[in-house]
Amino acid sequence: MFDHYIGLDWAQSNMAIARMTKENIQAKVINVASSLKELQLYLSRFTRPKNTDL
Repeated sequence: MFDHYIGLDWAQSNMAIARMTKENIQAKVINVASSLKELQLYLSRFTRPKNTDL
């Protein structure tokens, strides 16, 4: 149904972002400092529509 599945674990000092695709069900995880700008930068790399349902 979707091309990318993205999960987010947000803590005060860092966040973990996990991504899976239809073709590759092995999640890729990055750990970076908690920052809305960092999250926006990461999400901006995906050009297709994003579903933000929780």
